[in-house]
This record gives sequence, structure tokens and C-alpha cells, in this order.
Amino acid sequence: MVEHHDGIASGARAPALAAIVRRADVVVAIMVPNSHNAIAIVRRVAASHGRVVLCVKHLRPSALGAVVADALALARTARLAG
Repeated sequence: MVEHHDGIASGARAPALAAIVRRADVVVAIMVPNSHNAIAIVRRVAASHGRVVLCVKHLRPSALGAVVADALALARTARLAG
């Protein structure tokens, strides 16, 4: 399953972002349109719950498949190493 968050982390949106990260196997965070706070939340929650985060500056829709495949490979490697 793929979930999306708009990257706005003010008010009630921050807990929603954290919940998405907790549910994820891997997280792809697109850095340019998102707030610094959103990226900080993603990194903090992912680290505390053992999730792999792949941060990319920009992401074209045509590249999404390759980025997700890379992120899943990182997650598999992390699980094997841990």
C-alpha cells in the first residue's frame, strides 16, 4: 500500500504524518516541497520505530517505481543487518 502526506506539519497534521511513518515499511520523503519540520518528524519517528527513510530532493512520477524499489532494497538490507 502507498500512503501520501502533503508535507504540511502544522497543527493536527503532525500526528497524522507520524502515524503514516509508523505504519510504513519504508518512507520516501521528498524534500523540496515539504517543510523542514515535516522532514524532521519523518526522520525522528522513522529512527525511533526502525523504519528506513529515503530522502530525495525531487521526484518525478515516472521515477517513483525505481525509488520505491531502492527504498525496499534498503529496508531488506537493514533488516538483514539488524
